[in-house]
Amino acid sequence: MFYPKCFESRKKYERWMGLFSRYEIQRGNHLSCQYCTTEFKEKMVRDGECSYPGVAFVYSSLSEGMVGKVYKNQKRKEEAIERSAEHERERG
Repeated sequence: MFYPKCFESRKKYERWMGLFSRYEIQRGNHLSCQYCTTEFKEKMVRDGECSYPGVAFVYSSLSEGMVGKVYKNQKRKEEAIERSAEHERERG
């Protein structure tokens, strides 16, 4: 079974996954990057332990905060980053 390299072991990843309902997992709402931080990502990238170095941290109105998200489409990623920066500027 694959597990992201930022987890110390498969067992820790499986425990983390156990926190989510089956519904969330089926919808794909369990991506570990969603709960990552910019600082942790930078450390994991430096250490060669990040499975998703392309993750972008963007504002989510649903969670009312920043979340990590993996984008397949570069244009959408850039647009989301710009919207997030705009949101941060408005918050002052």
